[in-house]
Amino acid sequence: MSLKITLNLRRFNEKLRNIFNMEASVAHHITDDYTEVYRSLPLKLQLAYGVGHVLNDVCASMWFTYLLVFFHLVLEFSNWQTGFMLLVGQIADALATPFVGYHSDESDGFCFWRYGRRKIWHLVGVICVLGTFPFIFAPCFGCEYSSRSAQMFYYCMFIVIFQFGWAAVQISHLSLIPELTPNEHDRTKLTAIRYCFTVISNVLVYIITWIVLHMNDGETNKIGPSDGPKFQHVVWSILALGVVCSIIFHVYVKEWDNDVSQNVRGSQLRTSVRDLLLSCRVYQPCLKSKHYLIPLGSCGVHVIQTVRKPNSGFHPPVSPRNSRNARQRSSIGSSGHVPR
Repeated sequence: MSLKITLNLRRFNEKLRNIFNMEASVAHHITDDYTEVYRSLPLKLQLAYGVGHVLNDVCASMWFTYLLVFFHLVLEFSNWQTGFMLLVGQIADALATPFVGYHSDESDGFCFWRYGRRKIWHLVGVICVLGTFPFIFAPCFGCEYSSRSAQMFYYCMFIVIFQFGWAAVQISHLSLIPELTPNEHDRTKLTAIRYCFTVISNVLVYIITWIVLHMNDGETNKIGPSDGPKFQHVVWSILALGVVCSIIFHVYVKEWDNDVSQNVRGSQLRTSVRDLLLSCRVYQPCLKSKHYLIPLGSCGVHVIQTVRKPNSGFHPPVSPRNSRNARQRSSIGSSGHVPR
């Protein structure tokens, strides 16, 4: 009896030992896996980030809506001169955007970059926008009676600097999203809040412009050279709003240090193009097996059909048009003349 009890105890101890060993191996496997820890962004930080692009939004609304009106009706430039200056601004923006995007990714390690490599470009862009945009919607300072070509050069100079600053604010503000959080849901929230403030900024610009331009004391409703001061009032009003929002952004939004952000996000491997295509069912037959390109009649539409290898005795199906051509070629080879 005692021998049976001893054997049962030994078996029970072995089972317990196996269970503990299995739990230890599972726990070791879990601890070896990569775990990502992050904290959700507070609402105050999300709103502070959203207002960081308000200055760009109000200036863009004035640029695309009222620039042609101001240059053509207030400053009395011709059609091609007004369009040329707008084109210069768009070309400058196209050149400045990749330049800012490339250099904002670099970190030289200077003390100046401790403020944040994204935020420093944002600050430079804000300074450029504030220093040039009021001169665009204003008479030519000191050259009111100069030639049109000299005035165009004057405005193009400020337009190029403004577009560089606008691109710096836009690129740095967008690229700051992955620096703030590794969570995709928080990134989506930041993008949605940013777009929400963009819409609000556009509506505010239209409301302010409508109010200011209708303060004409019973005069004519047509826009002319006498409305120049009104456009300046609109510009200074929206710039004041943009300055307040930019200050809120730089005070409350803290950019992660480059090393810290890499430790938080961890190493993320890029997905190859082949793996990306293999994840789609449409492309799986094309990448995993042999295929043929088969024309469907004379409509010019082609489909990819998976078949076996040609040496296995199976041939791809032939359309009726191709079969008729094959019969014609065989008849030519046998009779020597072309059938009608």
